[in-house]
Amino acid sequence: MHKNARLTPKGRQVMLARLQAAQHQIDVAQAMGISLTTVKKWVRRYWAEGAAGLLDRSSRPARCRYSQMSSAMTLPPGSSSSIAAYGPRPRSTARRRANPGIE
Repeated sequence: MHKNARLTPKGRQVMLARLQAAQHQIDVAQAMGISLTTVKKWVRRYWAEGAAGLLDRSSRPARCRYSQMSSAMTLPPGSSSSIAAYGPRPRSTARRRANPGIE
């Protein structure tokens, strides 16, 4: 959890206790200094997962679309690295020679 977090797991339990005491969601949100969307998010997690849904989660993605090549992997002879394909392409020198006024 980062230092500016509004809700800790204990604060989420307090929020749910207020809601179970029949306070309206918007009133709980204003009293705790959070948005109504945040209140609804934690209520939804509590309904789906129980008390375990109130715990902090990792923000690390479950999977990565582009995985890095292992250092043990080698490229076949004559192939170039896929990293070199990214970025702007160099301008053709043949075009510069044909039109010397254009750069």
